[in-house]
This record gives sequence, structure tokens and C-alpha cells, in this order.
Amino acid sequence: MKNNKIITPLLMLCMLIGIGLLLYPSLSSYINEKNSTKAVASYHEQVEELADNRVDRLFQDALLYNEALLEKGITLAPGEEQLSRYHRTLNINADGMMASIEIPSIHVNLPIYHGTSDEVLQTAVGHMEWSALPVGGSGSHCVVSGHRGLPSAKLFTDLDRMVVGDVFYIHTLNRTLIYEVEEIAIVEPKDTSLLMPISGRDLCTLVTCTPYSVNSHRLLIRGHRIEEEARGNDVYVMTDGFLMDPLLLTPIIAVPLYLLLMLGVLLRKPKRKG
Repeated sequence: MKNNKIITPLLMLCMLIGIGLLLYPSLSSYINEKNSTKAVASYHEQVEELADNRVDRLFQDALLYNEALLEKGITLAPGEEQLSRYHRTLNINADGMMASIEIPSIHVNLPIYHGTSDEVLQTAVGHMEWSALPVGGSGSHCVVSGHRGLPSAKLFTDLDRMVVGDVFYIHTLNRTLIYEVEEIAIVEPKDTSLLMPISGRDLCTLVTCTPYSVNSHRLLIRGHRIEEEARGNDVYVMTDGFLMDPLLLTPIIAVPLYLLLMLGVLLRKPKRKG
């Protein structure tokens, strides 16, 4: 009897720890997705409140920034003057959000922030500060980076499921830029040759670490700008709604089974000796 009084609380503690471990990744990802959806919706609501001439001027400033970037030549370590101008451009509410990215094939809808600091990449995707801003233009090459495999957020986890021909959308201010995937490559971390601008082309590349959980290389998904195309039944929704990831269903199924198992252990009558 005395042993049972000790074992029962220990089993309960183990049960609570087990439930917490099962729920944490999915709940954390769920919360991050909701926050991302709200951030994207808030950004576009603020854009709608701006006067048309103000939006046009902000977009034009970004185009001029890209032109200056091409004239000076790309450098992976921008100077203070360039960085100062960079962080002022497309920063409508001073929180660093410059655009959003939508990838229908893998159900991604995320804010894009200036830079790739740890703070940014824990909850969203970041724009490589040495690359062209996401406003398009001949000779521009925008590079966007995101983590995969974080327990707290999905982000670019499914980027490896994209294939040539997929499209993704960059929503900047009141414009939508559409890119079609033309090349998928795996490179060494220091190999930036495929991220450089190409004269006469309008490119955008998505970057993440690979292989999953090893992160020794970089997965590059490069797309070229295309004109508006038919989107079928896909609808871009700026609300609090989002698509439920199948992984979220795992703990919903696993937790009740785990509880039943632990309940069976707790209620099991000890065998009588003799």
C-alpha cells in the first residue's frame, strides 16, 4: 500500500510530462501560425489605410534602392550607409515587416522582415539584406531565408516538397509579384553564386537549411517572375483563419490514447501474493 502511494503520484507526473511533450510542438506551431496570419493581415490593413500616392512613393523608393544596388555591385557585407537606407525602405510601421510570402503548394503564408537575425528567423522569414528588395525589376534578385525543423514553428519546413513549376507570391504593399520555380539546388553554405543577379531577369530565391536536422547545406528554390496566372479555386484569405497542418492532429489522437493507457496502469489492481 505504501509503495502504491509513492508510485501513483510518480505515474501522474510522468503522464503530465508525456502530455506536455506530445503537445508542445503542435501547439507552439499553431500559435506561431496564428500570430503570422495576424501579422500579415495587419500589414495589409495598414497598407490599405495609406494614400495611393504614399504607397506609390514607397514602392518607387524601393525600386530606386534596387537600381542603386545594381550600380554599386552586390556585396555580402553592406556598409553602414547602405544598411541605414535598407532598414528605412519598405518599413511602413517601423516593425521591420516589408512584405509577405504565400506558397500555396505547401500552405505557407508568412511575413517577411528586414534582415535574418535570430529574432526574425524564430517566428518568420527574413530578407537577405544584401539582395534586392521584393519589388521586382529587371536585373533584381530578391533572396528570402527561413528555418525548417524548428519545434516551435513550421516556417520553411516543407520547402523541400516544392517542385519546378510551382508558383509563390510576394505581396509587397498593394502589389503582388508572382514567381514560378525554375530551379532547385543544394549548395554549400558559402556558395552564393546562384543568388547573384542576372542581367535582364527578375528573380526571387527561397533559402533554407538541408538535410533536415543536419543543416550542413542550403536548399535553394529559385523562381522567375511571371505575369498573373489563373489560380483555380485557391483563395488568398486575409483573416484569422489558416489551414490545419496534419501534424496538429497527431497529439489530438495520441493524447487520449496516452491517457487511457496511463489510466489503465493507475487502475490496475496489484496482484495478491500467495
